[in-house]
Amino acid sequence: MNNKKLEIEEAELNELNCYLSLNTAVSNFGPDEIIKTYSVSFHDKIRAELDIQNTEDGPYVNAILFDDGQEVGLIEPCYELHGKYSFEYNNKNYTIEIVSK
Repeated sequence: MNNKKLEIEEAELNELNCYLSLNTAVSNFGPDEIIKTYSVSFHDKIRAELDIQNTEDGPYVNAILFDDGQEVGLIEPCYELHGKYSFEYNNKNYTIEIVSK
């Protein structure tokens, strides 16, 4: 299993989770604009991105797994930035755990 921890400053994590609790777009970002992106690299050109995506209905976490730049995994949208995000690809599990620092 491939596990990585993503450390995010507690104040930043709290701010992003406040955005994610909204039922409308964050006003200082355009609709469909990415508010923040976190990228985590595994081995063999495997990388995961967690995008905080703004929409008219409110922001969400868009979690995507890439292999050498090609999208190979996607998790259903999430509305809180915490816990674990797990992908399965080529019979392997890739997990990102969000922790505050």
